Amino acid sequence: MPTTPRQAGTGATWHPYLGIENWFELQQEREDGNPQRHHWIVAPYLGVQLCTPKRWQYGLEMRYYTPNLNHELGRAPGNLGFGDYGILGFFLSVSRGFGGTDRQVKAGLKGSRCATRF
Repeated sequence: MPTTPRQAGTGATWHPYLGIENWFELQQEREDGNPQRHHWIVAPYLGVQLCTPKRWQYGLEMRYYTPNLNHELGRAPGNLGFGDYGILGFFLSVSRGFGGTDRQVKAGLKGSRCATRF
């Protein structure tokens, strides 16, 4: 996986990323009254963010919720997953950076992924 931003041809850069999100369920009982059997819920994700010189940012991300849990009976029809395990989620994002000068943003002094040096 690349560790440096890549040029997209128009002065824009794209930044690939991946990670894992965790959720720890502390309740012993679910909302429907059944016992909570799974207290650690994990969701690995990967995505790409496109950053333009005009401070617009576009993102595409895929998350794989609960890949370790069997959803044979509990998954709604039409949900995507691999076999009977996990559920895939796809996300699109659009954002615009405000504040600071272009020089500060290019120097990495603002806190967005687009301004950060890898």
